[in-house]
Amino acid sequence: MRPTRLALAVAALCLATAAHADPSRPGKYDYSVKVNVMGMGMPAINFSQCVTKKDIDEGKAYVNKEQKGCTYSDMKRDGDRISFRMACKDPVMTGDATGTIGADAFTIDMRAIVTEPMKMEQRTTVSAKRTGDC
Repeated sequence: MRPTRLALAVAALCLATAAHADPSRPGKYDYSVKVNVMGMGMPAINFSQCVTKKDIDEGKAYVNKEQKGCTYSDMKRDGDRISFRMACKDPVMTGDATGTIGADAFTIDMRAIVTEPMKMEQRTTVSAKRTGDC
């Protein structure tokens, strides 16, 4: 498995969970995903995406539409803090995340254990900032 595919999968996980907090405003967001696999940093993955009110209402505001097969559980929000657990099928991994979410930005730190194709630990930081309307 290429590290980029793994990094994108984890990015999708983090982005998908932020929607459950629902304080975010619709608009265009710029994302930066920094991944560290087994102690080795990867180049940041940067992208933009539009988030609609419907995306927020349906809990899909931050889903990377290319990533499928992930579930989220134990979603908790206390003020601007969020935490959750996740599990994915491709790559096979489980993880825990904590983050801070506001109306125009968020940051999530995640620790995941990839079990297939090989066991390894991955740490990811996802940050996003609203840059305006779509």
